Amino acid sequence: MASEICNKPLCFVLMPFGQKPDATGGPPIDFDKIYHNAIKPAIERCGLSPIRADQEKGIGIIHKAMFERLLLCEYAIADLTTANANVFYELGVRHAGRSNTTLAIFANTQPIPFDLNFIRGIPYDIGEKNLFGDIQAEHLKNTLTQKLLVLIEEHRLGQNPDSPVFQLIEDWTPSEISHLKTDVFRERAVLQEDRRSTLISARSMRAEQGIAKLQSLEIEFKKDGWVDVGSAIDLFLSYRAFSAWQSMINLFEDFPAPFKRQIMLREQYAFALNRRAGTTDAQPGDRESAIDILESVLHEQGNSSETLGLLGRIYKDLWSDIEKDGGRKARVALNKAIETYKKGFESDWRDYYPGINALTLMYLSGEDEHLVEMKKLQPIVSYALERSISDREPGYWERATILELAVLDNNQIAIDAALNNLLAINNVEKWCYETTANNIKKLRDALITRGEDCTLLEEVINELT
Repeated sequence: MASEICNKPLCFVLMPFGQKPDATGGPPIDFDKIYHNAIKPAIERCGLSPIRADQEKGIGIIHKAMFERLLLCEYAIADLTTANANVFYELGVRHAGRSNTTLAIFANTQPIPFDLNFIRGIPYDIGEKNLFGDIQAEHLKNTLTQKLLVLIEEHRLGQNPDSPVFQLIEDWTPSEISHLKTDVFRERAVLQEDRRSTLISARSMRAEQGIAKLQSLEIEFKKDGWVDVGSAIDLFLSYRAFSAWQSMINLFEDFPAPFKRQIMLREQYAFALNRRAGTTDAQPGDRESAIDILESVLHEQGNSSETLGLLGRIYKDLWSDIEKDGGRKARVALNKAIETYKKGFESDWRDYYPGINALTLMYLSGEDEHLVEMKKLQPIVSYALERSISDREPGYWERATILELAVLDNNQIAIDAALNNLLAINNVEKWCYETTANNIKKLRDALITRGEDCTLLEEVINELT
């Protein structure tokens, strides 16, 4: 990969990553599938090297490395589907700096918030239920290949500028960027690809070896001043995969100030603090600090199912710390966790995660008021889960939620089937199994107290641990 990036012109791909909501209300759109099955192979067919703006989007930073890619890559493709604000901003920067070098594409079912007549707008078919199958991929791949080859030739000849800035302002001639800066950028692109490959390799290692590899990469990142933002964020989340909470915390605290202001990173920092509180590395006030961080995020952005879900987990852990002692403090912590999870679900009825946690804690409380509310809420959570997986294979957390719903129904056949489906998933991070096992343990204890047979739940816990 490194040699290819050195020897071929670069094509920068501006697009969302992962699964994103459909602006028309349809099923989520898998942009990774669109990239890997159509855009990337089309770019490579044309003798170019693709570089994708993916990890950087996770924290919303418009940073120096992004501008370098926008201005220094020879060609670019921008997917305008879902009207992603970052992509539009980056396309504007690109059009101000380069002509005859950019293609815009968009799913033909999606509304675009401005007139595309001034730019090369190429619609593509996303398929029934937004599944983007082999037929759609092949068509987009062929169309992009043809359009890119034309674009490359027109750029060589200096014909047909695609940028509305260059079209409307005849004397618009941005200064040429020096070869020195271009060469440095290309070397950095090679370095970024190598680092991402190393991170992928590290995550496949055993915990001790993998963490040591990540720590050696962290030293490299610090030396170059964190210029490779995407890899730095990937490193942060790779520590999480190993449940290396202390390493996550140390890394966040060493991040530059702009990183520390980003909501996703602050949420994950709070997540790590709360997790550390349950280990031998715990520091006084870990959970309280995590609460303060998430409350600050909520104050800035308003209610969010993600943030409230994380906050609910902290109150749930506070309750777990003192539940054996019983009394008023334990009840207050439990009620706070239920209230927070419920608020998270109410802020986005499509997000089943805070919903299932609210249900489980309502059941564990045993209070008549909570049990009545649980019966009302349970079908809504089940429907939210059903809709989230209506057009795709369920992931770990969906399958874990199916298992918990089966336990709440005390449905032995459904429990056994849900466990088999959960254990069929590969490459699950250790802390995920631990979280599910702890939830099932609490439900088992509650069922024992109520005189129920818990033999099957014992088997479930053993399998998960």
